[in-house]
Amino acid sequence: MPLGIQQNNDFTQFTMDVWNDKIFYQEKEFPAGFMAMSILNIPEEKLPELIQAGGAPTFLFPVVVQGSDEEAAALFPQLRERILYLTELLWKYPPFCYNDYEEEMRRINILFDERNLLQIRTPDSELQTEFLRFCVGITRIPIAMYHFYAAGPTGGGSPLRRPSAPPRRRRSRRRGITQRRREHGGGRRRWRIGLPARSQH
Repeated sequence: MPLGIQQNNDFTQFTMDVWNDKIFYQEKEFPAGFMAMSILNIPEEKLPELIQAGGAPTFLFPVVVQGSDEEAAALFPQLRERILYLTELLWKYPPFCYNDYEEEMRRINILFDERNLLQIRTPDSELQTEFLRFCVGITRIPIAMYHFYAAGPTGGGSPLRRPSAPPRRRRSRRRGITQRRREHGGGRRRWRIGLPARSQH
């Protein structure tokens, strides 16, 4: 199988193929370490905005699922607005800027359609499970980026040199890690990180 294909990356799952000193993501080739260096090169002044954008929805989506009908109806449009704002920020940075923008927006439009609010509030429904999986997944990204940035070799100090990369695509699973290896003239690995099917908020 060619490297970098059939990965289906989005805000709740992340898969990459590794072969020697190259990584393959969304049918593109990158030098090893590119994704990590990209996070370490985020300007420090941009981090608070990311953290705040990731934190705001965490106070809203539990109420949408478990609050009263009136609370859910009132907060649902605000949650959608906050999620869209967060996605716009994340799409500025690798690896998310290489993901499928149209597909991700299609998913958001389904999950945050007010006509689906009743199903989202139905315990153990398929739509509620997917809604929670998405909300938990995307809101964890900024704090994960921050912790990685803070623990990096510069300690949040001077920027590192960013390896070259292919052009961005127009606009893109966390607990559990599986690794698949195949021998193909070198050390080829596929890393997949994603949330479990059901996530508790």
